[in-house]
Amino acid sequence: ELESEIQLRRIGEIKQPSLPALPPDAAPIGDAEPKLSFLCPNHCVRVSSTLGDELESDELGVLFMIQSGYDPYEMITVMEILKAAGGPNRTPEFQSTHPDPENRIEKIKEAIAKYKNQG
Repeated sequence: ELESEIQLRRIGEIKQPSLPALPPDAAPIGDAEPKLSFLCPNHCVRVSSTLGDELESDELGVLFMIQSGYDPYEMITVMEILKAAGGPNRTPEFQSTHPDPENRIEKIKEAIAKYKNQG
């Protein structure tokens, strides 16, 4: 008992790291509360970049598939498989490193419409 009490005191003595300040141009991701961005500035900023990178990759994938003679609608099939694999308890997009498959499907459809005549 005494040993666990000493351990608890030591834990209380550990200095908690301070959170770094957000860059002036940082903004919350999607519907994320500003408080959430404050609580996890590095993660939220990193996730925002990653989500954009993934969407850009999807758009370029559509372009390259069209230019190579492949059916870009197959990318939608892949997103539907990912959506089904995630199940009903998927991580919310603002906490994930990848956009929600449903959002990716919409962006892929937009990219197909944009590049369909570049084959």
